[in-house]
Amino acid sequence: MSETNVYNVQGSYRLRIPFSFDCKTDGCTETIQTVTDGRQPVCPQCARTYDPEKAIIELADQFPDEDEVEDGELYSWADHDSCSGVWFERGAATITIWGKGKGGISGVKTIEEAEEFVQELADELGAEITEDIEYNNMTMKWNLDGKVALRDAFMLLDYDEMQYEPEQFPAISCKDKVTGSHIFIYSTGCVVVVDIVEPEVGEEIFNRVKKDVEEYELYIEL
Repeated sequence: MSETNVYNVQGSYRLRIPFSFDCKTDGCTETIQTVTDGRQPVCPQCARTYDPEKAIIELADQFPDEDEVEDGELYSWADHDSCSGVWFERGAATITIWGKGKGGISGVKTIEEAEEFVQELADELGAEITEDIEYNNMTMKWNLDGKVALRDAFMLLDYDEMQYEPEQFPAISCKDKVTGSHIFIYSTGCVVVVDIVEPEVGEEIFNRVKKDVEEYELYIEL
């Protein structure tokens, strides 16, 4: 039997995060209380305003750096020069949050893991999830029931944008005619599908590949 494995999930969401930071105006000692709702933070003492995309990087200072934690523990970092948001990482999983509360997640293996990580970080920040995760890319992998004759498969299978150049890449690269998702078929029987947003869609694509391999008798007899 074939085995299914979602091994990379990417998505976006929005958080309403309350946080504070010290005013950067010389001589001003005010601590600014703000929230990631798109509005510019304003110092109540000197009236200085701040770009939300720059203010958000102050969040990174509330968490330990990578060299201060053990493997698998949460840490944070920010590029103060580019102001490209705040990055929270734990193992291979990464969450990015920008100044208006919009965030992205990648490097997780399941939808459940993505939702748990976002909820965990929201709890840690005292934040409210105002937009649930919208999944924009998943990578899924299966194993067929045997090895595949790729040269024959390349000649017989009918998919879009089919390519097979074994000297450069050890798999057939093509696109599913129904969804446009990329498919990679390896001689080992491994099938990888990318550019999908729901596991059920990936399953349908794999089942079409599996049916075609069986119909055209593309398994290698050992």
